[in-house]
Amino acid sequence: MLPTCRLLLLLPRTARSRAALLPRLALPPPHLLPRAYTSSSQTPAPPAPPSLSPSAPPAAPQPRTAPLPEHLYHRHADALLAALRAALEDLQDARGELDVDFSAGVLTVEHVASRGTYVLNKQPPNRQVWLSSPVSGPRRFDYVVGGEWVCLRDGVKIGDVLREELGVVFEVKE
Repeated sequence: MLPTCRLLLLLPRTARSRAALLPRLALPPPHLLPRAYTSSSQTPAPPAPPSLSPSAPPAAPQPRTAPLPEHLYHRHADALLAALRAALEDLQDARGELDVDFSAGVLTVEHVASRGTYVLNKQPPNRQVWLSSPVSGPRRFDYVVGGEWVCLRDGVKIGDVLREELGVVFEVKE
């Protein structure tokens, strides 16, 4: 069987034979054709996206993740968990409303005043530290340029979340 383009060459060049073939050839709708095959009068120009309109406020710059080899990721994540563990244990001794447990690389903080349980752990395949909070929900923190653990979804630092929800202040020493 010959392709359609070769069949057209074999037919006599009369307007009648070409016109008879046209109804049988199915063309895709105009919106699926490349721009070169459609006229500009058929399709109106799409509106500008809202992010590019002059009235929209400029977006905050997204923090850049630091390219971390696995050994540096473990060093920074372990230092973060150690600093958090020390600060939370001090808070546990001072207030007595927290129950802090660190086992198998997972830091679990149970708030006795029925706020719920916080879980912090490392996620080496993603190079992230995950926080499960009964107040703000789950968050994933990436190590960004500048040495901070930041949630890329909303730009919040892990220290700010824990200070606001648990009242713990800590400093990571590496």
